[in-house]
Amino acid sequence: MKNFCNKEIKKWSEAYDHFKYPFGIYKNLVIENKINDRKLELMGAWKTGSLRVFKDGQEYKDTDGNQYGFTKRWKPEAPVGYSVWLELSENSTEYYKKIPDTFPTHIAPPIVEELVSKNGFGYIWSLFVLHCIHPEEYPLYDQHVYRAYRDINNLKLTNLAPNCWDDYEKYRAFFIEMVKSSGEPFWVVDRALWTYGKFKKPEVSKLSINQKRPKPLKFVPLDDGWVHLITLGGKAKSFWWKINDDLDITIKRKFNLSNGNLLNTVIFSRDELNDICEMIDHYDEWVPLANNVAKLGNGTEQDGLGRFIYNNFGNDLLKAQASSQLGPIFYSAGIWEWNQHKSGIKFKTIKQDWSTVVKSYYLSSVEN
Repeated sequence: MKNFCNKEIKKWSEAYDHFKYPFGIYKNLVIENKINDRKLELMGAWKTGSLRVFKDGQEYKDTDGNQYGFTKRWKPEAPVGYSVWLELSENSTEYYKKIPDTFPTHIAPPIVEELVSKNGFGYIWSLFVLHCIHPEEYPLYDQHVYRAYRDINNLKLTNLAPNCWDDYEKYRAFFIEMVKSSGEPFWVVDRALWTYGKFKKPEVSKLSINQKRPKPLKFVPLDDGWVHLITLGGKAKSFWWKINDDLDITIKRKFNLSNGNLLNTVIFSRDELNDICEMIDHYDEWVPLANNVAKLGNGTEQDGLGRFIYNNFGNDLLKAQASSQLGPIFYSAGIWEWNQHKSGIKFKTIKQDWSTVVKSYYLSSVEN
C-alpha cells in the first residue's frame, strides 16, 4: 500500500472541486441529515454536476447562506437521470424504508436492483442513493474513488468501478480502515480519495505537451468560415475560431516548432462552455486566466479559468492552454470584461446569455 498518510488526506481533501460539487448542500443534507422533502432531487443534481451556488439561486440555501440553483443540464433530455431523481424524491419515504440501516454483506439489498432497473439510471447512482440516507454505512463509490483505491493498494484492477456488490464491499472495507487509521471524518476521506482518483485519471496530465503533439506539419492557411483573433498577453499570438449550429467552439492555433509549424485544434462543447461561463459568473471578483502549464501539471496553479478547464474536462493541458484563446473570443463578443493587463490577465462576466451573443458576434465577423 502506498503511503497515503494524514498529510496526503488533508492535501487532497483541500483540493476538492467546490465549484462543480459545492460542499455546503452535501454537508447539510447528507452529513448532518437535515430534513428536506426534495433531498434526493437536490442531491441527484449535485451528484451529476447539475447544481451550483448562484447569487440568486432559488432551489436551496445552506446554513452558511449560500444559495443554490440548477444548471441548464438539469432537464429531462439530458443524461443526468432527471426524471428518476424527481420520482425518487417524490416517493422518498417509500424508498428510505427499503434501505437497510446496516451494510449487508455478500449480497446487495433488493433496493439496489430496483434502482438499477430504472430507465437511464445506473449502479453508481443507485449506490449514491443509499449513501445519501446512510452515508457512513454506504461510502461514496465511483470511478474516481475506485481509481484511488486501486492506485494506493497497487492493484491490477479494471479502470472503472465494477458494478458488483462484492467489489463495492471490498472498497468499503478499505475505506473504513482508512477512516479508522487516519482519525478523520468519513467525508474528509471521501473527498481526499475522490480528488486524488480524479487527478490520477490517465489523461494528458501524465505527459508533457510535446509528448502529446502529433507529428508537425506544414502550416496551411485556413479556409472560409474561420475568424481570426489574437491573444491578450504581451506576446500576442494569432489563432482562428468558429462556432457551429450546436454551439460548439473550435479553436485552431499555430505552434512554431524547430522542424515545422503545428496547427493544433481544440473543441469546447456547448455543455463545457455553459460550465465555464457559470464558473466565471459564480465569482464576485475577477477570475484569473491561471493556465501555466507547469503549475497545472504539478497542481500548484491558482484557481481560475485554465485550472477549471484542466480539472473538469479531462486534465487536458492543451485544452487548458486554449483558455488563452477562449478569453479573447468572449471578451471580443462582449460576454466577459478583461482587466486590460497583459500579464495577470483576469476576466469578469458582463452578459450571461453567451450562446446568442457569441453566435451573433461570429456571424457578423464572418460577414465582414
